[in-house]
Amino acid sequence: DNVTWLQLAVIAESKLFIAQQGVQDVLHDIWYGRIDRRVSHSLIIFSSIMLPYSGFLTYCEELIEDSNKYNEPDSSQYHIPRLKTTIDKMCNDSDTTCSRLIDDDFNIVHKKSGIKQYIENVSIFLHAPYVKYLYNLYSHVIFLLLFSYVLLCDYFPLYEYQSNYGPSMTELILILWVFTLLCEEIRQIRAKKIHSMYGKLQSYFTILWNKLDTFAIILFFITCILRFLPISGCFNIARTILAIDLSIWYIRTLDIFSAVKRLGPKLVMIGEMVHDLTFFMLMLTVFVLAFGVPTYSLLNDVQNFSWHMPRRIINLAYWQIVEDIEKNYELNGYVMFFLLIVYITVASVLLINLLIAMFSNTFDRLHMDTDCIWKFQQYSLVCYQLKRPLFPPPFIIISHIWRIIIYVFSHTFKTKWFYMKYIK
Repeated sequence: DNVTWLQLAVIAESKLFIAQQGVQDVLHDIWYGRIDRRVSHSLIIFSSIMLPYSGFLTYCEELIEDSNKYNEPDSSQYHIPRLKTTIDKMCNDSDTTCSRLIDDDFNIVHKKSGIKQYIENVSIFLHAPYVKYLYNLYSHVIFLLLFSYVLLCDYFPLYEYQSNYGPSMTELILILWVFTLLCEEIRQIRAKKIHSMYGKLQSYFTILWNKLDTFAIILFFITCILRFLPISGCFNIARTILAIDLSIWYIRTLDIFSAVKRLGPKLVMIGEMVHDLTFFMLMLTVFVLAFGVPTYSLLNDVQNFSWHMPRRIINLAYWQIVEDIEKNYELNGYVMFFLLIVYITVASVLLINLLIAMFSNTFDRLHMDTDCIWKFQQYSLVCYQLKRPLFPPPFIIISHIWRIIIYVFSHTFKTKWFYMKYIK
């Protein structure tokens, strides 16, 4: 199907191959675009904050031209053809920004002078996947701060504040922001090179973070619906759901931090340990119920069923709060005392040590392979950032509007220019 060697390695899940230094060099070149590899991380981050300074950075075409002047071959010259081919395959279903990176950025041209060269340098800087990643990181941090402010300080029931005639400005900005995130998720689904919608959705939801994004967005718009119902109970439910939604968006930050080399391998280990914890919680639940239900029945008389009863049972067993046992020397008191001894022995000694042993085994098993696993996952991160539109949320709506315009014009006027823009 005309795929690259890198795509074949990813399809075969050849982690050792992806972890090879040569492959990592190619991914590194794609990650930084045409930014000179000798430019420090701190300088790139500073340039992303002070964007005008990015026009004065050093880029690959300047290095290549300098090498040609002195007739000295530069290794980056040989990287350009294979880099262009690899990027072409990695983002063949992406947007115009990615296509521009292929068609324009890797053509070695004569050095321009003045303002034209400066503007081109800024454009090259903005199209680098690493710079896109930085701006999306800044956007996510601002989004979390805005979300937290709205929930803590600016989220009032409308039926008690009718003089406001609606939600606050910050809340409206938050709603618009989440709407742009929804549009981006829809774009990612439609951009997949699969003919059927079912196949696109199936491919999209194979990624855990996509499931988390979808769930968080659905929860948010559920709160928006409940928010405008003039019922006090609905507002309380909406605020509760919104608090849960905010916690999900904070957890979503872990995926962004996976690009950091010091944190990425640790997140791989945490993911595997969560799987171990799942089986541990199943065993713990069995023992909690085996102790909690009999003990609760011996402490209390027969009661009418209430949905609060399961909480009391779990609370009794989990926190081991059984003060009445010390004063109860009846038969049920001795039974509860015996159950408490067995429960503490199993839950606090046996199961905890089992969990520690499981974590230790997972750590030892993954310690040598974690770096390879993380480097393999970096391929997905590079592809993801390479295919993302130029603007971060909420300004990403500009890219979506541009896509809609190109789509409509390409199907209406059927000119070559619009058609080429559309297929890109």
